[in-house]
Amino acid sequence: MTATPAPRTVSRGAIWGTLIGCCAWTLPLAGLCLVHGRTDALLDVVLPMLLASLGLGGLLVAVSVLAQRDRQLFLVLLFGGLGVALGILLLLVEAFVGPLLNEDPRLAGSVRASGGVLAVPRVVPLALLAAGATTLAVGVRRLLRARPPWAA
Repeated sequence: MTATPAPRTVSRGAIWGTLIGCCAWTLPLAGLCLVHGRTDALLDVVLPMLLASLGLGGLLVAVSVLAQRDRQLFLVLLFGGLGVALGILLLLVEAFVGPLLNEDPRLAGSVRASGGVLAVPRVVPLALLAAGATTLAVGVRRLLRARPPWAA
């Protein structure tokens, strides 16, 4: 089975969309903290979450660029990277945002009123991490078989 050719380069729009999409959830969180007078949480919670989201978005872009010549490999690495990134973000949200919501009932009420949830079962991020890491391992193995870095 031959691989379907993918676009030669990842577009700037896709790169910016990935980075902005990964970080966009931190803006409503910052807004809620400001509205409820929790400016202390901006540096303690929102900034680390923004930086983690930006870093994970950058990794997704890097994975996409690595596999841009092979459509199937591109999708395998992209979905694997998404699973790992979402799993890590959910664990970070549980560690950073969860305590903030637990200590401020008004903030937690605003999250609930907007249709959000305060926590997800621990199995969700772990399943995302397991599936994403497995998918990434398969994709990296295929990538190295197709063009090992030492043969370039």
